[in-house]
Amino acid sequence: MNNSGFGQKIYTFLLAAYELYLRTPERSLNKAYEAALKIQKIENEHFYGNKIDSHSTTYSSSVID
Repeated sequence: MNNSGFGQKIYTFLLAAYELYLRTPERSLNKAYEAALKIQKIENEHFYGNKIDSHSTTYSSSVID
């Protein structure tokens, strides 16, 4: 009987369960941080480091929406 294949399946299942249930808050924070870095990169590249201002007349509504 091949126990190593079964053991690997159990390990994979437990690892997935760990990721899903125990690390969800950490993953959420990491994703939010990555999104903030992407926004910062866009601001730096296209808005000269300034925040995207919804009251600015320089940008069309498609930038703000």
